[in-house]
Amino acid sequence: MLKSRNIGVGLVLVALLLSAVGVPLAADTAGANQSSAPFIESQAAMVADQAGHILYKKNEQDRMYPASTTKILTALLAVENCNLNQTVTAGPEVNMVPAASGRCGLVPGESITMRDLLYGLLLRSGNDAAMTIAVNLARKANPDLTMSEQEALGEFSWMMNQRAQELGAKNSHFINPHGLPEPEHYSTARDLMLITMTAMKDPFLREVVATPSYSPAGRSDKATGQAVVWVNTNKLLDKNSPFFMADAAGIKTGHTDEAGYCLVSSAHRKQAQAYAVVLNSTQDGVWKDSAELLDYGLSHSPSINEVQEEPAPKKAKLATPALPKWTYFLVFVSATALLAFVAMGFSRFASKDKSEA
Repeated sequence: MLKSRNIGVGLVLVALLLSAVGVPLAADTAGANQSSAPFIESQAAMVADQAGHILYKKNEQDRMYPASTTKILTALLAVENCNLNQTVTAGPEVNMVPAASGRCGLVPGESITMRDLLYGLLLRSGNDAAMTIAVNLARKANPDLTMSEQEALGEFSWMMNQRAQELGAKNSHFINPHGLPEPEHYSTARDLMLITMTAMKDPFLREVVATPSYSPAGRSDKATGQAVVWVNTNKLLDKNSPFFMADAAGIKTGHTDEAGYCLVSSAHRKQAQAYAVVLNSTQDGVWKDSAELLDYGLSHSPSINEVQEEPAPKKAKLATPALPKWTYFLVFVSATALLAFVAMGFSRFASKDKSEA
């Protein structure tokens, strides 16, 4: 009986030893990932994967000028409230932005589809397109179709802030649909990430932001007579650019003197996806930082690691489906407790035999 008692004690010691060395592995891995994060010069940034895991952040809650990355929210409101084939008419609002700013060349009285407006908004970064979308959406949402352009822009600003709040973007405030600087027009890297991940659920918007260039139907240059071509301002998509990134899939550039250079971007690699927000960077740094952050996101996402996991061997045709990792830990703890209980039983039994002898 003494031999049985020794076996029971030995099993308990082995179980305790295994439980002591098996827990810290996840923490060690996370620490290694953080130490490999790229150094970036942008003032604020964030990276997340398609599941919403935050993989990198820097000053992500700081309020900053978002410049034309504002147009992601404008586009989201457009696809949520309009038919893409709907024809809208540009009005005086197209001339309410600086002539030297990004424009699609819209003129008052011109008709254009919402589909083409969104290409002009997100590729050409047209401020006139942003104004046309804003005025038409505000008038559509309000029974008073005779509201002035200025009143409509105020209504659209309210719509933007309402939608941002619904998405959890609570540190943002939007005054206009295009992102030209105003003191009370601001956002954060985190808020832009929330807005972007919602916008990119729309297949049409994903298609638009990944398009290198687009020719709107029936539009020609008034000076040359040639077809108008709107070229995407995102250099990560430009094969002739030194900043070209083969995995890149969008999304929106931004730049003003006050905001610096900004970029909200995304990238795909096989089935994996990452999003990056970079605010207040330099002319070259915005591309370098974004590419490095996207690559980092694609390499360190928990979701991506699961996607790249090797499939089960073919022999295991009736294999039990994979369970969450915490269930294995629970089973292990239960088994350890059972072993301890059995060992105690052996011990008591051995003691009883000894006393009876």
